[in-house]
Amino acid sequence: MQGTAKRAPCDRSDRDRPSSRLTWRRARIDAAFGATAIGLHESVALPRPLPLAQVLERDASLAGWSERARFEARLTGVLRAHLPRAVGPHVRVAGTDANCLELAAGAGAIAATLRQRAPDLLAALRREGLDFTEIRVRVQVRGIADKTVKHPPNQRDASAAGPIFDLADRLPEGPLRRSLSRWARRARGR
Repeated sequence: MQGTAKRAPCDRSDRDRPSSRLTWRRARIDAAFGATAIGLHESVALPRPLPLAQVLERDASLAGWSERARFEARLTGVLRAHLPRAVGPHVRVAGTDANCLELAAGAGAIAATLRQRAPDLLAALRREGLDFTEIRVRVQVRGIADKTVKHPPNQRDASAAGPIFDLADRLPEGPLRRSLSRWARRARGR
């Protein structure tokens, strides 16, 4: 019975017979939980997902948090402009109160530098139109983000050092010629 052979009649109709293994499993789930009765398999038009920025703007509590994060990022940029380049990337604004600016430093030495520069930073912030009367500094050390990449040593072989060997032969007698000749002998393996 190959090809167009007819199936033997069975006790259930063909429309109840699942056409694939997936629909067979789905049919078993439907029978057990009554999913077809509540319409789970009908196509439902789902709303398009919103960008995260729109989600943050629509919710009142998240919008306040988002606005505070933008303000702190802008304030961090202003502060970094008035700090030495080596210090700036290790400082961020951790919070603001009515008159108090709280900074987080990446190390104790950075925090000490910020405490020493606090009067200058307050004056710079006033010139920018931000009126703070106090700066609090706390140390907030972060873990190492990534491993440092070790570069293999740059080892030269005897063929790459040919110009240096030639130079040793052309130099007048002296300590440099003796040193280069000794190095050439060692590099050539003699």
